Formats: sequence, C-alpha cells, structure tokens
Amino acid sequence: LYYTRRGKVQLDINQQLGGLGSLFITGSQQSYWHTDEKDSLLQVGYSDTLAGIAWSVSYNNNKSAGDAERDQIFALNISVPLSQWLQHDDEVTRHHNVYATFSTSTDKQHNVTQNAGLSGTLLDENNLSYNIQQGYQNHGIGESGAASLEYDGAKGNANIGYNVSDNGDYQQVNYGLSGGLVAHAHGVTLSQPLGNTNILIAAPGAANVGVVDQPGIHTDARGYAVVPYATTYRQNRMALDVNAMADDVDIDDAVTRVVPTEGALVLARFKARVGARALVTLNHNGKPVPFGATVTVNDRHAEAIVDEAGEVYLSGLSAQGVLHVRWGNLPDQQCVASYHLSSSRQILSRQPAECHLMKIPLLFALLAGSV
Repeated sequence: LYYTRRGKVQLDINQQLGGLGSLFITGSQQSYWHTDEKDSLLQVGYSDTLAGIAWSVSYNNNKSAGDAERDQIFALNISVPLSQWLQHDDEVTRHHNVYATFSTSTDKQHNVTQNAGLSGTLLDENNLSYNIQQGYQNHGIGESGAASLEYDGAKGNANIGYNVSDNGDYQQVNYGLSGGLVAHAHGVTLSQPLGNTNILIAAPGAANVGVVDQPGIHTDARGYAVVPYATTYRQNRMALDVNAMADDVDIDDAVTRVVPTEGALVLARFKARVGARALVTLNHNGKPVPFGATVTVNDRHAEAIVDEAGEVYLSGLSAQGVLHVRWGNLPDQQCVASYHLSSSRQILSRQPAECHLMKIPLLFALLAGSV
C-alpha cells in the first residue's frame, strides 16, 4: 500500500559515558494521512573500545505501516585491529591497517545471521583496500561470501568484487571505474570522483608529487592535482610530500591553507623551482662572502642566505647563470659571480665561485656568458 506522509517526530540521543563507552538512543514515528497506520522505530545501542578492540551491541524494534507485527533485532559487532596486535616485522603490518571483524544478529523468529571478515590496506599510501567476508544464515539459507579490491589513484578509482550466496548457487562478479575531470585556466586535470567542493593543487613543474593525507593523489605531469570533498568554510590544510619529489624539484613552502565556500573549486598554489641543486662557496677578494649576505639567481625575486663559511644552497638552477650577492647598500658591498654546472646528473653539485664588484661592463659580460 502507498501512504501519503503527514508528519514525523524523531529523537536522537548520543551520550559519552566518560571512559565507559557511549550510549545512543534513536526513536521516531511517521504518521500518514487518512489512516491510523504509523511507522515506528526504536534503536538502543552501546559501544566501547577495550585494548584496541571496538565492540558494540544494539537492539532494534521497528514496525512499518501496514505490517501486522513488529520486527526486533539484536546485534553484536566486534572489530579487532590485527596490525596493532601482531609483530611488526613484516611490511603488511608495519605500515598498513589490518582488521578482523565479526558480527551476529538474531530476530524474533530466531533467524541468525553471522559474518566474519578481514579488511585492510596495501601499497605505500594505503590506497589499495581489500575486504573479505564469510557469512552464514540458518533456516536453510546457508553460506555466503564476498571479496573486493578498491584502488584509489590520482586519475580515478577502480574496483572489482566477487559475491557468492545460497551455498554457491548464486555468484556475481562486479567491477567499476570512477573519476572526475576538472577544466581550469591551466588545462584539464583528471581526478578521483569529485565532491561538491574541491581543491585544485597548482605546483607548475612539480610532477608526480603526492599530497599528504590524500591517499593516491599525485600531481600530474604538469604539476596539477585535484583534492575532492573539501570541508567548506573551514581551513583545509594542503601539504605536498617533499620527501617524494624528484631531485630537480624544490618547493620553498610545501604547506598552504585554503577556506572554500560551498560548491567552489579553490586554488591551492605552490611555487616550485625546477632545476639543479648546488652548494656554492662564494669568495670575494680572497675571503668568504660575509655571513648573512643574500643571493639571487639571474635577478629572480627569491633569495638565499650565505652561511658563515661563505656557502649558499641554491636550487632550481639552469646549467649556467649569474649570482647577485648583497651584504649592504654600498657599491663595495655588492658583487656578482657566474657559475657553470657540470653536465653530470648529481643530486647536489659543489663548486666555488669568485664574486666581483658589480661594475656595469663586468655585469654585461657575465650576463652575456650566461646566455
């Protein structure tokens, strides 16, 4: 029968009991026009964690409009973190989550349903999840089982699953692909399935860099990525994994925060320097350049600081160029030096450079030599 809804009353109570777990109570009643029939629901449950084991018990009593009797279900759920309990001598339990689960329920007709399972994550970023379940129901229904894999990648998600029930009489294989596509001012970026509010990571030149706490999400070949399901009207912390960047990429500030509005695509911008890295020892008139001197490369805005030994760390360098060094405003407190990096692909090059006073003819000669 079809009933036209009239009104609904609902009560939800969730109460933490200090160190003794938590209690929840839910009650509701749905009324309909032109009938005294009602939907009614009462749920009571208790949950707690003991030595890392999460468990809960619940009671469900409900009646739908038109039904002669009420349904009553008692349920027990247990989740055991095997990765916390087992020895961490192997790769599976050292860096990945592994859980064993068990659930059982029974109703007023003494129908019993039981399920035992194993679930967890794999790969370096825990972006491959697996789930294996074995079930049993009495009264001739028999055994059932399920197994599934889901991979969360930078350009989308993939999943595959297998289900069997009725003691093997019914079998099903399912699989799927899902993802998103964002068109923006700098091109098109593929992503995991999009939410209503999303964040566009922009780090031009920084390819295949992971986003911290976002499993499977990496920048594409141009340095762009999309983080879906952002939290609206609150700070969302976006951080790039600097430990996984290529040797020729540096980012000064790998952390930024954005506050998106509902339904927005917000830009989180990072400035990447792509090029060689070098530790240059700067000398002027036979002595190290003064401690604290600032160094810019080819008139770029970013500055580096010289240490007490006259050394300065530089990144994003081309094969050759000009260093502008300043430790004061007077003409004799500024100098320029040229550098030429070797063609060998070293993670960090080391070389000395003689810094000369900034005279116009010399500056033009150095600039001409760097072209």
